[in-house]
Amino acid sequence: MARTIAIACQKGGTGKTTTTMTLGAALGCERGKRVLLVDLDPQASLSISVQVDVLDLAHSVYDVLQAAMRRPGAVAEVLEATIVHTNLEHVDILPATLELASAELELTGALEREKILKNTLSHVRGSYDYILVDCPPSLGILTVNALVAADQVLVPTEADYLSLRGVQLFMGTTLPQIRSGLNRKLKPAAILITKMDRRTLHAREVEEALRAEFGALVSPSVIPQTVKFRDASTAGTTILSFARTSKAAAAYRDVAAALLNGA
Repeated sequence: MARTIAIACQKGGTGKTTTTMTLGAALGCERGKRVLLVDLDPQASLSISVQVDVLDLAHSVYDVLQAAMRRPGAVAEVLEATIVHTNLEHVDILPATLELASAELELTGALEREKILKNTLSHVRGSYDYILVDCPPSLGILTVNALVAADQVLVPTEADYLSLRGVQLFMGTTLPQIRSGLNRKLKPAAILITKMDRRTLHAREVEEALRAEFGALVSPSVIPQTVKFRDASTAGTTILSFARTSKAAAAYRDVAAALLNGA
Protein backbone atom coordinates (compact mmCIF):
# COMPACT_ATOMS: atom_id res chain seq x y z
CA MET A 1 0.00 0.00 0.00
CA ALA A 2 1.44 3.33 -1.09
CA ARG A 3 2.58 5.96 1.34
CA THR A 4 1.11 9.26 0.16
CA ILE A 5 3.20 12.40 0.70
CA ALA A 6 1.96 15.89 -0.09
CA ILE A 7 4.65 18.40 -1.07
CA ALA A 8 3.02 21.61 0.12
CA CYS A 9 3.76 25.22 0.99
CA GLN A 10 1.44 28.15 0.44
CA LYS A 11 4.29 30.35 -0.76
CA GLY A 12 5.32 30.04 -4.38
CA GLY A 13 8.86 29.48 -5.60
CA THR A 14 10.03 27.25 -2.77
CA GLY A 15 10.93 24.27 -4.95
CA LYS A 16 7.82 22.10 -4.58
CA THR A 17 7.83 20.85 -8.16
CA THR A 18 11.59 20.25 -8.27
CA THR A 19 11.38 18.42 -4.96
CA THR A 20 8.47 16.25 -6.10
CA MET A 21 10.18 15.29 -9.34
CA THR A 22 13.62 14.71 -7.82
CA LEU A 23 12.33 12.61 -4.94
CA GLY A 24 10.25 10.64 -7.42
CA ALA A 25 13.41 9.91 -9.40
CA ALA A 26 15.40 9.08 -6.26
CA LEU A 27 12.77 6.62 -5.09
CA GLY A 28 11.86 5.23 -8.49
CA CYS A 29 14.90 5.33 -10.76
CA GLU A 30 17.53 4.79 -8.07
CA ARG A 31 15.67 2.69 -5.49
CA GLY A 32 13.32 0.73 -7.74
CA LYS A 33 10.17 1.82 -5.91
CA ARG A 34 6.90 2.20 -7.81
CA VAL A 35 6.07 5.90 -7.72
CA LEU A 36 3.03 7.88 -8.80
CA LEU A 37 3.39 11.63 -9.13
CA VAL A 38 0.19 13.67 -8.86
CA ASP A 39 0.25 17.13 -10.43
CA LEU A 40 -2.31 19.27 -8.59
CA ASP A 41 -0.99 22.60 -9.88
CA PRO A 42 -2.91 24.11 -12.84
CA GLN A 43 0.40 25.45 -14.15
CA ALA A 44 1.27 21.79 -14.89
CA SER A 45 4.98 22.41 -14.29
CA LEU A 46 5.52 18.90 -12.92
CA SER A 47 3.84 17.31 -15.93
CA ILE A 48 5.93 19.40 -18.32
CA SER A 49 9.11 18.61 -16.38
CA VAL A 50 8.67 14.86 -16.88
CA GLN A 51 8.17 15.36 -20.62
CA VAL A 52 4.38 15.06 -20.78
CA ASP A 53 2.86 16.98 -23.69
CA VAL A 54 0.09 18.74 -21.77
CA LEU A 55 -1.37 20.14 -25.00
CA ASP A 56 -1.99 16.64 -26.35
CA LEU A 57 -3.59 14.87 -23.40
CA ALA A 58 -6.88 13.05 -23.77
CA HIS A 59 -7.37 13.11 -20.00
CA SER A 60 -5.89 14.89 -17.00
CA VAL A 61 -6.31 14.97 -13.23
CA TYR A 62 -9.17 17.41 -13.86
CA ASP A 63 -11.14 14.65 -15.62
CA VAL A 64 -10.46 12.28 -12.74
CA LEU A 65 -11.78 14.79 -10.20
CA GLN A 66 -14.80 15.42 -12.42
CA ALA A 67 -15.54 11.71 -12.52
CA ALA A 68 -15.16 11.48 -8.74
CA MET A 69 -17.72 14.25 -8.31
CA ARG A 70 -20.24 13.19 -10.94
CA ARG A 71 -19.59 9.55 -11.89
CA PRO A 72 -17.98 7.79 -8.92
CA GLY A 73 -18.41 4.41 -10.51
CA ALA A 74 -16.22 5.46 -13.43
CA VAL A 75 -13.26 6.76 -11.42
CA ALA A 76 -11.12 3.63 -11.75
CA GLU A 77 -11.63 3.57 -15.51
CA VAL A 78 -10.81 7.26 -15.92
CA LEU A 79 -7.74 6.90 -13.70
CA GLU A 80 -6.43 4.05 -15.83
CA ALA A 81 -6.90 6.16 -18.95
CA THR A 82 -5.21 9.19 -17.39
CA ILE A 83 -2.10 7.90 -15.64
CA VAL A 84 0.87 7.95 -18.00
CA HIS A 85 4.44 6.69 -17.82
CA THR A 86 7.10 9.36 -17.50
CA ASN A 87 10.65 9.54 -18.81
CA LEU A 88 11.74 8.39 -15.34
CA GLU A 89 12.03 4.66 -14.73
CA HIS A 90 9.37 3.23 -12.37
CA VAL A 91 7.66 6.63 -12.19
CA ASP A 92 4.14 7.37 -13.48
CA ILE A 93 2.19 10.61 -13.33
CA LEU A 94 -1.38 11.78 -13.02
CA PRO A 95 -0.85 14.89 -15.16
CA ALA A 96 -2.41 18.33 -14.96
CA THR A 97 -3.58 20.86 -17.51
CA LEU A 98 -4.79 24.44 -17.21
CA GLU A 99 -8.34 23.06 -16.90
CA LEU A 100 -7.50 22.19 -13.31
CA ALA A 101 -7.91 25.87 -12.41
CA SER A 102 -11.68 25.35 -12.77
CA ALA A 103 -11.62 22.63 -10.13
CA GLU A 104 -11.17 25.13 -7.29
CA LEU A 105 -14.66 26.50 -7.94
CA GLU A 106 -16.29 23.21 -8.90
CA LEU A 107 -15.02 21.35 -5.85
CA THR A 108 -16.43 24.00 -3.52
CA GLY A 109 -19.97 22.75 -3.99
CA ALA A 110 -19.17 19.04 -4.07
CA LEU A 111 -20.29 16.58 -1.41
CA GLU A 112 -17.39 15.79 0.97
CA ARG A 113 -15.25 18.00 -1.25
CA GLU A 114 -12.14 17.69 0.93
CA LYS A 115 -12.03 13.90 0.50
CA ILE A 116 -12.41 13.64 -3.26
CA LEU A 117 -8.71 13.13 -4.00
CA LYS A 118 -8.35 10.67 -1.12
CA ASN A 119 -11.24 8.58 -2.41
CA THR A 120 -9.82 8.78 -5.92
CA LEU A 121 -6.32 7.64 -4.99
CA SER A 122 -7.71 4.71 -3.01
CA HIS A 123 -8.17 2.98 -6.39
CA VAL A 124 -4.41 2.96 -7.10
CA ARG A 125 -2.70 2.92 -3.69
CA GLY A 126 -2.18 -0.82 -4.01
CA SER A 127 -0.27 -0.37 -7.26
CA TYR A 128 2.46 1.94 -5.93
CA ASP A 129 4.95 2.23 -3.09
CA TYR A 130 4.85 6.04 -2.98
CA ILE A 131 2.41 8.68 -4.18
CA LEU A 132 3.90 12.19 -4.26
CA VAL A 133 1.46 15.07 -4.66
CA ASP A 134 2.75 18.39 -6.00
CA CYS A 135 0.46 21.07 -4.54
CA PRO A 136 -0.30 24.54 -5.91
CA PRO A 137 1.16 27.56 -4.07
CA SER A 138 -2.00 28.27 -2.09
CA LEU A 139 -4.16 26.86 0.67
CA GLY A 140 -7.19 26.37 -1.57
CA ILE A 141 -9.38 23.30 -1.92
CA LEU A 142 -6.84 21.46 -4.10
CA THR A 143 -4.14 21.71 -1.44
CA VAL A 144 -6.64 20.75 1.25
CA ASN A 145 -7.55 17.67 -0.81
CA ALA A 146 -3.87 16.74 -1.01
CA LEU A 147 -3.41 17.10 2.76
CA VAL A 148 -6.52 15.03 3.48
CA ALA A 149 -5.30 12.30 1.10
CA ALA A 150 -1.76 12.26 2.50
CA ASP A 151 -0.10 10.26 5.22
CA GLN A 152 2.66 12.85 5.49
CA VAL A 153 3.42 16.37 4.32
CA LEU A 154 6.84 17.62 3.27
CA VAL A 155 7.24 21.41 3.39
CA PRO A 156 9.89 22.94 1.11
CA THR A 157 10.97 26.45 2.08
CA GLU A 158 13.54 28.97 1.00
CA ALA A 159 15.80 30.47 3.63
CA ASP A 160 14.23 33.92 3.64
CA TYR A 161 11.97 35.81 6.03
CA LEU A 162 8.73 35.55 4.03
CA SER A 163 9.21 31.81 3.59
CA LEU A 164 9.88 31.48 7.32
CA ARG A 165 6.57 33.21 8.03
CA GLY A 166 4.87 30.88 5.58
CA VAL A 167 6.23 27.81 7.36
CA GLN A 168 5.18 29.21 10.73
CA LEU A 169 1.64 29.75 9.41
CA PHE A 170 1.49 26.31 7.85
CA MET A 171 2.86 24.43 10.85
CA GLY A 172 1.09 26.54 13.47
CA THR A 173 -2.33 26.96 11.87
CA THR A 174 -2.96 24.99 8.69
CA LEU A 175 -1.58 21.63 9.77
CA PRO A 176 -3.36 21.61 13.15
CA GLN A 177 -6.65 22.53 11.45
CA ILE A 178 -6.32 19.70 8.94
CA ARG A 179 -5.36 17.24 11.64
CA SER A 180 -8.15 18.22 14.00
CA GLY A 181 -10.96 18.25 11.49
CA LEU A 182 -10.10 16.28 8.37
CA ASN A 183 -7.08 13.99 8.68
CA ARG A 184 -5.98 13.04 12.18
CA LYS A 185 -3.28 10.72 10.79
CA LEU A 186 -1.45 13.42 8.83
CA LYS A 187 2.13 13.85 10.03
CA PRO A 188 4.90 16.21 8.95
CA ALA A 189 7.63 14.33 7.11
CA ALA A 190 10.08 17.23 7.18
CA ILE A 191 10.65 20.91 6.57
CA LEU A 192 13.14 21.02 3.71
CA ILE A 193 15.28 24.10 3.14
CA THR A 194 15.81 24.64 -0.59
CA LYS A 195 17.76 27.11 -2.74
CA MET A 196 20.13 27.68 0.16
CA ASP A 197 22.91 30.21 -0.32
CA ARG A 198 25.17 30.00 2.73
CA ARG A 199 27.16 33.00 1.55
CA THR A 200 24.39 35.30 2.81
CA LEU A 201 23.94 36.11 6.47
CA HIS A 202 20.17 36.35 6.02
CA ALA A 203 19.90 32.78 4.74
CA ARG A 204 22.02 31.45 7.60
CA GLU A 205 19.95 33.36 10.14
CA VAL A 206 16.68 32.02 8.72
CA GLU A 207 18.02 28.46 8.79
CA GLU A 208 19.02 28.97 12.42
CA ALA A 209 15.56 30.35 13.23
CA LEU A 210 13.85 27.39 11.55
CA ARG A 211 15.94 24.87 13.45
CA ALA A 212 15.45 26.73 16.74
CA GLU A 213 11.66 26.75 16.32
CA PHE A 214 11.01 23.38 14.68
CA GLY A 215 13.98 21.31 15.81
CA ALA A 216 14.24 17.83 14.33
CA LEU A 217 11.38 18.51 11.93
CA VAL A 218 13.82 20.54 9.82
CA SER A 219 15.66 18.12 7.56
CA PRO A 220 19.40 17.90 8.23
CA SER A 221 19.77 17.82 4.46
CA VAL A 222 19.72 21.26 2.85
CA ILE A 223 19.30 21.77 -0.89
CA PRO A 224 21.89 24.29 -2.11
CA GLN A 225 21.20 26.93 -4.72
CA THR A 226 22.68 25.92 -8.07
CA VAL A 227 22.12 26.66 -11.74
CA LYS A 228 22.34 22.93 -12.37
CA PHE A 229 18.63 22.63 -11.56
CA ARG A 230 17.79 24.88 -14.52
CA ASP A 231 20.25 23.04 -16.74
CA ALA A 232 18.73 19.70 -15.76
CA SER A 233 15.25 21.00 -16.48
CA THR A 234 16.34 22.23 -19.90
CA ALA A 235 17.79 18.78 -20.57
CA GLY A 236 14.49 17.16 -19.57
CA THR A 237 15.89 15.25 -16.63
CA THR A 238 16.61 15.57 -12.91
CA ILE A 239 19.74 16.73 -11.19
CA LEU A 240 20.30 13.15 -10.03
CA SER A 241 21.32 12.14 -13.54
CA PHE A 242 22.39 15.53 -14.91
CA ALA A 243 24.82 16.28 -12.07
CA ARG A 244 25.09 12.99 -10.22
CA THR A 245 27.95 13.98 -7.93
CA SER A 246 26.70 17.47 -7.06
CA LYS A 247 25.90 18.49 -3.50
CA ALA A 248 22.28 19.11 -4.50
CA ALA A 249 21.90 15.58 -5.86
CA ALA A 250 23.46 14.14 -2.72
CA ALA A 251 21.11 16.16 -0.52
CA TYR A 252 18.02 14.93 -2.34
CA ARG A 253 19.27 11.35 -2.09
CA ASP A 254 19.59 11.84 1.66
CA VAL A 255 16.01 13.15 1.86
CA ALA A 256 14.78 10.12 -0.12
CA ALA A 257 16.72 7.80 2.20
CA ALA A 258 15.05 9.44 5.20
CA LEU A 259 11.63 8.84 3.63
CA LEU A 260 12.52 5.21 3.00
CA ASN A 261 13.53 4.87 6.63
CA GLY A 262 10.20 6.31 7.71
CA ALA A 263 11.56 9.66 8.91
